[in-house]
Amino acid sequence: MTDPAYAFAIGDYVPIVADLASDSDAKPQQGSISATVTLTPILQSGDVILATGASPRPKGFIPVPIVGRIDTDGLVKLRVEPDEGSTHGYPYQPIMILCDTPLLELDGPLFYRVTFSNVIFGGKPGMINSFEFQAPTVDGAVVNLITVGRVPGQPAPGITRGPVGASGPTGATGPTGATGATGPTGATGATGTSNVASATNGASGKATPADADELPLVDSAGSWGLKKLTWANLKAAILSHVSTAVASFTNKTLVSPTITGTNFIQRSISSPTGPVMLGSSQATDYVTFAKFDEAVALLHLDGASGSTTITDSGGLAANWTAAGNAQISTAQSVSGGASLYLDGTGD
Repeated sequence: MTDPAYAFAIGDYVPIVADLASDSDAKPQQGSISATVTLTPILQSGDVILATGASPRPKGFIPVPIVGRIDTDGLVKLRVEPDEGSTHGYPYQPIMILCDTPLLELDGPLFYRVTFSNVIFGGKPGMINSFEFQAPTVDGAVVNLITVGRVPGQPAPGITRGPVGASGPTGATGPTGATGATGPTGATGATGTSNVASATNGASGKATPADADELPLVDSAGSWGLKKLTWANLKAAILSHVSTAVASFTNKTLVSPTITGTNFIQRSISSPTGPVMLGSSQATDYVTFAKFDEAVALLHLDGASGSTTITDSGGLAANWTAAGNAQISTAQSVSGGASLYLDGTGD
C-alpha cells in the first residue's frame, strides 16, 4: 500500500430529559442535543509518522485533531451537507480518521481519544466523558462511537524509530513437536537389471581383457554375496597354482628330478660300471606317476630304438627331448616293448 487508508467515525446520541407538561404521559422525553466532538490521534507532541513507502515519494504524516459535531438530530457529523460528488452514502459529511496500516511504520498500535465539549441537553449544559479506542486497520471501515471497544489510558506509540538494539540471548529450545503425517509415496523408480546372469549375457563381448576389467563373483565365504574380481587378480590366482610346475621346466627339458616337493621322476643307480637299461639288475630307476587326471607328465617311453623324442601323454601333452646320451631302446622293456636308455654319465 502506497496511500493512507481512512475509516468513518459515526454515532447517534439521544439525551433523556424530564417529562414535558405538554404531552399526555408522564414518561421522560427524548430531548435535543448539541456538542462539539474532537477525535485526536494519541501521539507524542511534534511526532511525525514515517511513511517511507508512500507514493510517489516517502512522506511524513502529521495527523491533527479532527473536530466534528453532534447535530440536533443526535448524529455525529463533520458537516451537515455531504461533499459534492461523494459516494459514501451518508446524507451528511461524516468524520473520517486515519487507519493504522503498515504504511505508517508505527512501533505500536495507533489509538484515538474522543472528547466532547459545548454539550447541551435540552437547552441546558451537560457533559459526556472522553474515551480512547484503537484505530481500525482496514480502509473504509466504520467506527461507531457508541459501540466501539474502549481502551482507556493508552499511551502514545513511539513514532520515530530508534536504532535497533542488540539481539538478546537465545531462548531455551522448546519441546519436540509431534511427528508429522507420513508423506506421499514417491514415484516408482526405473526398472533395474533382473539379475547378474541376464545382464552379463546381454552385455557386449571383449576379446582381450585388461587387468582392470572386472568379473562378477558369488562369494561362498561371504554368505554368497555378490563380489567383483579383476582380471589381474584372476590371472594371479591361476598362476599361483601352475607357476611351480612351469618354473620347473626349461625348453621342455627336465632339469630337476623334483618339482616343488613332488617326486615325478626319481633316479637311483648303484655302482654303475657301464650303460644300464631300465629294468636291469644294476638299475633301480623308476618313474612315479600320479593319478592320470592329476599328472603333470605321463611318459610311456615308447618309440623306435635310438629315438630321442619322448612323448608326453599327461595333462601338458608336451613332447620331451632327451639330453646327452639318453634315448629310447627296444633292447629291454618291462611293458610296451621299449624303455629309456640311460648310460649314467652323459644323460
